[in-house]
Amino acid sequence: LHLHLKRFSFDPYQETYVKINDRFIFPPILNLDKYLSENADRSQGRARYQLHGVLVHSGGTQGGHYYAFLRPTVGPQWYRFDDSQVYRVSEKEAIDDNFGGEEERTSFNGTPSLFPKSSNAYMLVYIRSSSAPQILAPVTKSDVPKHLIERFQQEKLDRETKEREEKEAYLNISVRVVRQEDLLSHEGYELVNFEEVTQFKIPQSATLLDLKSEIFKKWGTPLEKQRFWNWVRRRNNTIRPDVPYSEQELLLTLDKHHKDGSDLIVLLETLPNN
Repeated sequence: LHLHLKRFSFDPYQETYVKINDRFIFPPILNLDKYLSENADRSQGRARYQLHGVLVHSGGTQGGHYYAFLRPTVGPQWYRFDDSQVYRVSEKEAIDDNFGGEEERTSFNGTPSLFPKSSNAYMLVYIRSSSAPQILAPVTKSDVPKHLIERFQQEKLDRETKEREEKEAYLNISVRVVRQEDLLSHEGYELVNFEEVTQFKIPQSATLLDLKSEIFKKWGTPLEKQRFWNWVRRRNNTIRPDVPYSEQELLLTLDKHHKDGSDLIVLLETLPNN
């Protein structure tokens, strides 16, 4: 049994929607026997309902926040579901505190005053007492649709993949290697499109000499024929090759070259044969 309290209404005098924060008391047990016709089935307390859900809106018509209080079992324990947070609450917090009305608060001049309580219930969920044990029975694996199980499994894999990638990103450095072929084939204002050049994932503890080994594995360029140039950002915000890395700089770990969190960019010059 879902009951909507209609907390929002159009005010013709103000010509706008308003929220109705009036106090409305709702019981934890709702007995509707007196509303049944004389020949209605009254067996097993069919008109007796128990409150299991209180949906709350906090705020006004221009904005606010929604959360819910739920009692997911036939037991007395209530829980508050508020975005990603779920925690236990008392029955008073779930029911009495959401009747609406006014609450005492300190005004700007320091004196206590009554103000409309903007957090209040706007929808109630009752379950027939005789049906509650069946409706709120523990969920078994066979009750879960197959497509949901597959979705949850995929979400778990995606989450594990993301965590692994984030861990690898923390341990590794992305190095973009610009080759002469990239410069010659590029058309545009800049010398090259850095997003299209080859990217290497190298441990932060590695050196540029280790990068040379990776380049040899990929393209077969001998280590002694590889010369790396540093790139710098100029005052006009363009990026250009500056000077070759020195022998000392080739021995530094990559985290010494990579300080601003962006990709490390190097120009690979292939030296001619003597």
